[in-house]
Amino acid sequence: MLMSGSARLIDSEKLRDQLTGLERRIYASGREAVDDSGAQSSHDDLANVVCGVLVNLSFEKHEAPPPVFGIYGNFPANQFGYIPGRDDSSAGAIFASMPPEYWAAQGFFHPNDRQFWIDRGVYKPPAPEGTAT
Repeated sequence: MLMSGSARLIDSEKLRDQLTGLERRIYASGREAVDDSGAQSSHDDLANVVCGVLVNLSFEKHEAPPPVFGIYGNFPANQFGYIPGRDDSSAGAIFASMPPEYWAAQGFFHPNDRQFWIDRGVYKPPAPEGTAT
């Protein structure tokens, strides 16, 4: 960014000294590191901040998709049939509109609650493939 002229730094002797004191090291494993010269009196705090800001500014702004009942993605509908933007009902309102037994009977429950709903006769797990029903 600096060499291409797309960013300019303030004229600061302290910043200039810290940036010129940085060294690039390549380890035998192939890992690279940029750090100060290792002298006890050397500091690189200002250089780290400035370089970190430049790196963050170099990326395009990313806007995460809105969460849909805990699922991120561009799905036409989530597991409860809620389609964002379809109506004014929220996914929570749709889920709360029916008792827990309704959702459990359809198989929508936390995996830890599976045996709870089976014991109460609300959820009947599908028969394994290849077995007669």
